Amino acid sequence: DEEYLEWADVLKSALEAAEHGRPLRVADIGAGSYGIWASRAAKAFVRRADPALGCQLLLVEPFVLGDQRLLQQHLARNFQENRCEFTVETRQLKTSAELKALLAPGEPWDLLDIDAQGME
Repeated sequence: DEEYLEWADVLKSALEAAEHGRPLRVADIGAGSYGIWASRAAKAFVRRADPALGCQLLLVEPFVLGDQRLLQQHLARNFQENRCEFTVETRQLKTSAELKALLAPGEPWDLLDIDAQGME
């Protein structure tokens, strides 16, 4: 399965954060309509983590989000309100400096998933 390694990274990151009692931080660059890898990590995390722990998810998708209706429906169906903080960045990042600036604030990221359709 071509997604095996992504699943392994996602689950390992989520479980390690939960086991160490810290909030989960995931950046999904090229997130698509649903932020699928960040959402999968968050779902695994909330199942294992203390309910007091939250998660921070950064979704970067300049092309396919549209009005974000699909994303909002997906998040509402899958996550308890206020458990995870979702930040959505829709502008196209053109340089590595822009990406670094976006990722710089806060604690280290548990997972950085990049699927930028040839922009890697």
